[in-house]
Amino acid sequence: ANHWALPVLCSALAVILGTASALASRAPLPIVVPRLDLGRRLIIGGGLALSLQIAIRLLAAHRFGGHIASFDFGVKCDAKGRCEQNISFTWEVESAGHFLQGCCAFFLLPACGPLLQFFGRIVNESAATSLLAAQDLMSPLVVV
Repeated sequence: ANHWALPVLCSALAVILGTASALASRAPLPIVVPRLDLGRRLIIGGGLALSLQIAIRLLAAHRFGGHIASFDFGVKCDAKGRCEQNISFTWEVESAGHFLQGCCAFFLLPACGPLLQFFGRIVNESAATSLLAAQDLMSPLVVV
């Protein structure tokens, strides 16, 4: 069996968290933790609830013939009784779509506004405005 998904995911998270902590430790000013408004709390709560559900499903994957390290959730059957393996991170259109959706979710973070303005102004003021408008338009697409 191919068990590359979990080690790759854990390695990517380690690099991201390590980079963030290195940048935070070298910041010239103290990093202020923003107060979470209702929208941010709901996004965090939804993410935690989804993460808990995925963790529970993965921990039970062996009962359905799956394997935790390859994100194989085991056999999945539909209402008509057709069954197939439920494997994440495959080379299919659905997996690529979920990947792109996750990448676009990055732009929902409030810190991306100034970044988009900065990189847009390198080109011109119109590009900065276009990038900020694209950020606003992209938000519903990420949620759907």
